Amino acid sequence: MPNTNITLPVVGMPATYCIGSDCYAGSIVDVSPSGRIVGYSDKGSKKVQGFSLRKNGRWYPIGCAIGQGGSLRLGVAEDYRDPSF
Repeated sequence: MPNTNITLPVVGMPATYCIGSDCYAGSIVDVSPSGRIVGYSDKGSKKVQGFSLRKNGRWYPIGCAIGQGGSLRLGVAEDYRDPSF
């Protein structure tokens, strides 16, 4: 079911990239004019990864299918590594 409560991204906004059971805290470093593509960088990294807003209302890495490659949550920066791996 599509997410109808979309948070609009802004540069400097906290964000969390979740992949598998791990989460990486970071922030939004770039936003396209349409607001549908963002650049994300995790804390301590200079690498920027692009994410796009999909029809289900979630943010996925550019080049990955819906549900693949993890997802980005806007508005919160949480850091967690699953110690069981």
